[in-house]
Amino acid sequence: MPPILLNCYKGAGAGESVQTQLASEWNLLDARSYLTSIGFLAPDSDGIAWRFVALQSDNSNPEDAIVQPGAEGVVPLTGVVRNDVLFVTNVRAPKAPDLIGVRTNKFSDRNLSVSVWLNNNDPDTTAANQAAGATSLLMLSKVRPSTSTRATDAMFDNVCVCVDGSVVGFNLTAWGATGFQYYAGPDAGEPIVNGDLNICFGDTPNRFATASIQRYSTRPASIQIRGTAALGIPGAETLRYQKVTFRARSIRSYTQGGRTYTSDERPPALQLIWALNSVGPVPGGSINPGTVTPGPQSGQQFGAPLEALVTDDWTEAVGEVVVYFFVFPDWTIANTVIRGINEGIDIGERLPQLA
Repeated sequence: MPPILLNCYKGAGAGESVQTQLASEWNLLDARSYLTSIGFLAPDSDGIAWRFVALQSDNSNPEDAIVQPGAEGVVPLTGVVRNDVLFVTNVRAPKAPDLIGVRTNKFSDRNLSVSVWLNNNDPDTTAANQAAGATSLLMLSKVRPSTSTRATDAMFDNVCVCVDGSVVGFNLTAWGATGFQYYAGPDAGEPIVNGDLNICFGDTPNRFATASIQRYSTRPASIQIRGTAALGIPGAETLRYQKVTFRARSIRSYTQGGRTYTSDERPPALQLIWALNSVGPVPGGSINPGTVTPGPQSGQQFGAPLEALVTDDWTEAVGEVVVYFFVFPDWTIANTVIRGINEGIDIGERLPQLA
């Protein structure tokens, strides 16, 4: 069988990738032997234990996503490669371990889902994204550090990673009776939407709808993702700024244009489930903590205030989605992780073939 040309990664920095040919009939033990012989991998030692990540897995549990050494002799190389990419992770990393999650385009909880997208809807936000080199972002669910040893060692429910300085928007899809009201904001810092924006259904109640938010509700500033260090946020406070929570609750009645709309319907007994993709790794050394902050001016406009608004209590929210934000320091690293490691696109000059 002909050899296969693979992009092999153990990180996103200089010297952490190599493009080489490996025999398609090899198992992972054969691949390890070869990659060690060329100096790409090192034997296990204190602080180092390279393991193959099963990029075709749809489960980020360590026992499913990371191949243990005892199984390497029976796992074919082609069984873990995706889009001509082979990724290895250090499960003994003393700091900044890799993150292993499942790629998705929506985060969901019960009757609420959230998606993150790059906001190029205004001249100022477009200019900011161009300056940052923001052309794409990465969304992962069920995220765990590669140093985890148990499925219960979950660290982050949902993670969004983008280039530092990216301007983003959020789509919230939720169920409502006569509509829904929503909140979005970090655990520490200024809320984006402090539970004061509403989506109303008029004559078509009791359904799902999508709200698109591109700015802070209290001022015409867009939503920009910045590294916490650049904003002077102390290390002890970082996690509270990284963690952004989205909630939605049902509107029971409101008056608008002289008409009153009312519904006592309750949300359906179901959970929004969105198709997840295969495992997606993010090298720990390629990212820094990030948070939401007011960015360039946004032209998004909101509707007129409602009268006689009655909502459920927030304890009866139809869903709550928590997202942790990280940033890539620059376009090159972002491009390597998003387009190279996770999409398998040859994004740079080919290294000399070693086989």
